[in-house]
Amino acid sequence: MGTAALVMGILQFFCLGPIGSVLAIIFGVIGIRKAKDGTATNGGTAKAGMWLGIAGLILSLIALVVLIVSGAWIFKAASESLDPANNTRTGLADGRYVMDPNVWLHVNNDCSFTGVPYSAETNEPGPSSVTVVGSGPQQCGPGGSSNNRVVTFTVTNGTATIESVEVG
Repeated sequence: MGTAALVMGILQFFCLGPIGSVLAIIFGVIGIRKAKDGTATNGGTAKAGMWLGIAGLILSLIALVVLIVSGAWIFKAASESLDPANNTRTGLADGRYVMDPNVWLHVNNDCSFTGVPYSAETNEPGPSSVTVVGSGPQQCGPGGSSNNRVVTFTVTNGTATIESVEVG
């Protein structure tokens, strides 16, 4: 049992994960008991396997917490990016604008694009980076991983509306 505990304790880090951790702990406890009873001579090996199992289980729980927290953060950031209220927060004067977005996101039928807008008439850059949100194939353009995108949008009464997205 001590040898099995040690093997499970080592393999948990490579291929068995939390299952190996639990097995290492169980086999380690059984091996330690057998060593105390005098029916086994590898109590030290059993202890090492058990402690490796405990360490692996703790690391697995930490990894799970990190995964859940980072997933929640990514979901929150994506939700905020796709908020249609971003279209009223551009701070741009009424007019027509063009943007080569440096960040874009497509989720189902919704999209958002973030970048520095340029006036379509004067080719002057806007004061800062903005995010515009759209919905549907005309406003979002095709999905995919092309980084060469040109977003054309208008601002009317302080609210941006995407006219088109061209992918080059």
